[in-house]
Amino acid sequence: MEAALRSNPYAIGYLDAGHGHGAGLAEIELENIAGLFQSSLEALGNGGVQAAASTAIERGLVPTSASSSFADVSFHNQPGETSWPIVAVSYIYVDANQTADGDRGALLVAFLELLLTDDGRDLTERYGFVPIPAELTAIAENAIDSIMLPDGQQMWTFEDPGTTLPITGMGDFVVSGKRRDFYEVATSAQGDSIAELEAQVVTMDGSFQTQLDTLQSTIDALNARIRSLEADDDADDAQDTADEAFRIAVVALILALLALVSFLIFVFATADFGCCGGSSAAASAQKYEGMKESSTKDATA
Repeated sequence: MEAALRSNPYAIGYLDAGHGHGAGLAEIELENIAGLFQSSLEALGNGGVQAAASTAIERGLVPTSASSSFADVSFHNQPGETSWPIVAVSYIYVDANQTADGDRGALLVAFLELLLTDDGRDLTERYGFVPIPAELTAIAENAIDSIMLPDGQQMWTFEDPGTTLPITGMGDFVVSGKRRDFYEVATSAQGDSIAELEAQVVTMDGSFQTQLDTLQSTIDALNARIRSLEADDDADDAQDTADEAFRIAVVALILALLALVSFLIFVFATADFGCCGGSSAAASAQKYEGMKESSTKDATA
C-alpha cells in the first residue's frame, strides 16, 4: 500500500496510522459521527482513538469474557465529540490448554503478561499504536489467568533494570531488563579487581613522575658538563681527546636514559589508558617529548 500511494499522485488508500506516520505519508482529515473533521495525528493527541474503544465497551459491544466470540466487535463510527471513526483492535489468539507445552507454555504466558505491563504499553506507543483501555486490559488479564499449564510448572519472573541483582538476573526463568548476556555478568563480577587496578595506576602515576624528574635532573647536569667542555679552549691535544671521549660517553648515557624513559612511558601508558582514560600518561608523554627534543639538540651540538 505504501508503494502504491507513493507511485500514484493523488491516490488515497487505507494504512494503519503508525505505519503511515513512520513512512512520512500525508493524510487527509476524516469526519466523525459528531461532525468533527480531524486527522489521525489530531485524534491521537486528543484521545479520540482510545475514546472510541471505551465508548464501544460502555455500549456493550465487547464481550466480557475472552472465551466469547469477538467476530462482531467493531469500534468504527463510535459516538463522541473527538472519537476517531476508524479504529481497529489487534488480537492474539491462544490455545488455553498449554499442559503439553511445558516451559514453552510458561514462556507464552510471560510474553502475554509483558504486553500488559508499562513496558509493553510503551512499546505499542513507540510503533504508533494506542494502548487498550483499562476495561479491555482487565479482560486480557482474566484470559491469561485462564491458561492451563502442567502441574508444578515453573513460571517466568521479571526484574526491572533498577532492581536487578548481580548474577540473579541471568538465572533460569528470569527475564531481566538489565543483563542481556553472560559477559555482562562476568564483567560486573570484576568490579573489585578493576577498582584495585585503578588504585595501582594512581600510585604508578606519582612514582613515575618522580623518576621522570630525576632523569631530567641527570640529563640537565650532563648537558651542562658538555657545554662546559665546549667552552674550554684547552690546547692540550690529549686533554681534547679525553674531552671528546667524555662527550661521546655522555651522549650514549643520555640515549640510554631516553630509551629507559620510553620503556617506562610505554608500560605506564598501557595501564593508564586501560583504566583511567590516559590523561596522566598523555601529559607524561608530552613532557618526555620535550625532554627528548632538548637533550637531542644539546647532544648533537
